[in-house]
Amino acid sequence: MSSWRIMDKVIDRQDKSKGSWIDLPPDRRRVRIEVTLLASELRKRDIVTFEDLKRFRFTTLQKSCFRFMLPTFADTSTMDAGRRKVVKDMREGERRKRFLAAGVVGLKAMDDAWADSRTVQRKDMRAVFRRNEKTLKTERVAGGPMQTLVAYEKLNDRVAMALEKLTGRVKKQSV
Repeated sequence: MSSWRIMDKVIDRQDKSKGSWIDLPPDRRRVRIEVTLLASELRKRDIVTFEDLKRFRFTTLQKSCFRFMLPTFADTSTMDAGRRKVVKDMREGERRKRFLAAGVVGLKAMDDAWADSRTVQRKDMRAVFRRNEKTLKTERVAGGPMQTLVAYEKLNDRVAMALEKLTGRVKKQSV
């Protein structure tokens, strides 16, 4: 993917040269989501010509471009003081900084990298715990593929519907 923009549409029919626009009442406001795909991304999806768009299902873009997620962060305030709390505080601080700098996409990449390294370390940790006759607990709260991210279900459902309608409009125009 190349880039995307999300615009909060609170005005319509703006004419910058005249300095005019129409303020939208709250019930007519909407959000516009715009994605620009690189040529390499288009080729991956077999889109080379305008004709290729006629058979393209825009809903296939949802997973890579239009999945809206809410990040969650651990509340460490109730943890007992000690090394574990210090490590958890530092980790959550790093996650917050990453989210503020790179958004959900950057946070997800960081969490994925962290999970990959933990998988490698866990095998060695199990052996150490076994030697010390202790069990290694898993305290992962989020078990799904998105880890600590929670889906905005209603928004994602509306986006899926809009992408389906876009597919229909493109097919209809090509007939």
